[in-house]
Formats: sequence, C-alpha cells, structure tokens
Amino acid sequence: MLEIDCAEIESKKYEMVVYVSDMLGVMPTMKKHGFVLSPINENQTINKESALVAIKNYLQSIGEGTNYAVISNGNGLVIKSIYGKTDDKESKRSTESFFSCSHCGFSTRYEGELDVHQRIHYL
Repeated sequence: MLEIDCAEIESKKYEMVVYVSDMLGVMPTMKKHGFVLSPINENQTINKESALVAIKNYLQSIGEGTNYAVISNGNGLVIKSIYGKTDDKESKRSTESFFSCSHCGFSTRYEGELDVHQRIHYL
C-alpha cells in the first residue's frame, strides 16, 4: 500500500489517480487530500520508484512538471509546490464529498449508495 499526498495540487488528483493506477496496474482509494494505491493481488507489491515516475510523467503531461516536486516521505509520496504556487482551480472549486469502497475502489458522492454497494461484497 502506498499513500500519495496531493494537498497542494488537489484539483488534479482525480485525473492523476486514474493515470497512475492505470500505469501501475493497482487499485486506487481516494482520500480527502490524496489517494492510496493498493495491490490487486496480495502477493503483488507496489514499486515506490515506479509510482514516483508515473506521477512525474503525469505532471509533465499537463505542463506542471517544473512547478511541482514528488518527494518520498516514509511509506508514501508527497507532491509539493516548488515555487509556492497555489492550485488556482482548487481555490475556486467547492469541496465535494466522495466515498470510496475499500474493496474495489468504487466511488460515489452518497454514503447510502456506498453502504448498499459494500453489502454486495458480502453476499
């Protein structure tokens, strides 16, 4: 399991999680200020260096490669602004609540819908 902190570039985290999880073939789980990457199989491991490269590639593809750095932090990665640049879109965006299934990564804006979805895993 690898935790990615994207508090400083939060408006891009949804696109980033799709890109990174597709590149690594792992299951993402959204968090408030980032996301967690989990292996699909129990015997699989996530290579931190590969995740770092995938995030850097994503940042380069959106033209933000020179504005943000990806830093290793214990068991996770942190995306930091190099020049103190703030994420302009994040300040304009309203905060939306998303709930994510810990089993398969399904996400929804409604807690009740997540509860119903999670029950399916136990049938």
